[in-house]
Amino acid sequence: MAKLLLPTALPGVANAHCYAPSNRYATLTAPTDVTATTSDVQNVITVTWTASDAAYYWIYCNTTNDSSTATKKVSAYESLYVSNGTGSYDCVFEESGTYYFWVKAADGSLSSSGTSDFSDSASCAFTYTELTAPTNLTAQSNGSTSYPGIKLSWTSTGSAYYHIYWNTENNSSTATKLTYFCSTNSYTIYDNVYDMSSGTTYYFWVKSANSYSSSSKTSDFSNAASYTWSE
Repeated sequence: MAKLLLPTALPGVANAHCYAPSNRYATLTAPTDVTATTSDVQNVITVTWTASDAAYYWIYCNTTNDSSTATKKVSAYESLYVSNGTGSYDCVFEESGTYYFWVKAADGSLSSSGTSDFSDSASCAFTYTELTAPTNLTAQSNGSTSYPGIKLSWTSTGSAYYHIYWNTENNSSTATKLTYFCSTNSYTIYDNVYDMSSGTTYYFWVKSANSYSSSSKTSDFSNAASYTWSE
């Protein structure tokens, strides 16, 4: 029988040695103390966990208490979602029901990344809240000479996001969506970004929304607000 020979030096290379391979990553520990609670923000469940010194945390969800069929909702980057040893992530839902959550520690965001086992599960009974239209929308100059613009403000509805629309006529049905990404009850339209025309009257509307996605559920339009740009 042939023998496997392990050389102690490479041909032509003095004092070379063979080394046993080492593990690239340390074993990842599953997060602990996972909780799932309804948030003060409408239609949001906040998942929290005790961090385990990983670069990422993968959050899974299911409508049954079965991690093997759970869907990964997000890869949460440690520096953004962990503070003082506690991780936290807000998950938006658009249907009532009981939802189950698990968290894994991971060394990356790719499907090939190393992960820990699943954490213990946490559940939350969730009731969907229909979104209400924002009220008291106003439009005025932001008062800046360096970065002039039109500042919109409205009464918060408690929704996670707001979608903002504008038009050059007072007609919401033909208005263009200006942004999906507003998560507070004010927004400034800067002239150097949107290139507004002096002397033109702009009309604005706002909708409450569950997320920044264009497919997200939204409320009806708010009242209209207008401003004639003259900067």
